[in-house]
Amino acid sequence: SGPEHGATTERTKAYIDFAAKHGFDGVLVEGWNEGWDGDWFNNGALFSFTKPYPDYDIDELSRYAAEKGVRLIGHNETSGNVTNYEDQMEDAFALYEKLGIAQVKTGYVADGGGIQRQDENGIWRYEWHDSQFMARHYLHVVEEAAKHHISIDTHEPIKDTGLRRTYPNWITREGARGQEYNAWGYPHLNPPEHETILPWTRMMSGPMDFTPGIFDLTFDGPDADNRVQTTLAKQLALYVVLYSPIQMAADLPENYEARPEAFEFITHVPTDWEQSLAIAGEVGEYVAYARQ
Repeated sequence: SGPEHGATTERTKAYIDFAAKHGFDGVLVEGWNEGWDGDWFNNGALFSFTKPYPDYDIDELSRYAAEKGVRLIGHNETSGNVTNYEDQMEDAFALYEKLGIAQVKTGYVADGGGIQRQDENGIWRYEWHDSQFMARHYLHVVEEAAKHHISIDTHEPIKDTGLRRTYPNWITREGARGQEYNAWGYPHLNPPEHETILPWTRMMSGPMDFTPGIFDLTFDGPDADNRVQTTLAKQLALYVVLYSPIQMAADLPENYEARPEAFEFITHVPTDWEQSLAIAGEVGEYVAYARQ
């Protein structure tokens, strides 16, 4: 919250207008809900998944988005506090269904072994993301979301084991070093060969939400080391190579408007395919796909 809060009603309406103009189905807003102030990484117990900040009118924005033929996409960051999330989940999903929010991106940002839960005796326990408890939790979220006609995009997920075929609303997940990892800056970012390894490893298990589409590649200034080390052609190719039925255009509208010839590709590339062929490749060197 405060003067630097980005998830405001006014700014979200501008993104909705941009989405409607270019044929996007939804607008994902992160930071809309109370709990982000201070050290959000360690304040998972403070998140509300139903109460927006005062400068974010979720009812008005849902109405405005529907009027424009666009949906709001929900965002639920838990900071690894699973008990707080489960306590609010039913009310949150019921609210989202009422507002026409049909997709939710969940997040479990926490150190390894840092997932927090309260057991039946009121004692706080810690879990790994891949623990049996969390395997049940991830599935529980998907099952509860399905009751409210909501699809789930899980970040910091458990690995895909094929359950998305039983639960088709579990539509995609992160589950590897995606685009956001590059924000840590040089030298702590994905190496150039990273995305030529993923098709042979991570992508074998199922769809991945990598969040491609970064066009601002040459900015200078104090944050210059945090720019994504990539090329425009590579960012476009990721939409084809890294399959996900939900794809994100992860840059700012003004950066897309500055490169209309490249942005046109994003507005036209499908998010699902009738047929896919792996034509050629070498792990860590290159990969070529043909998709129809």
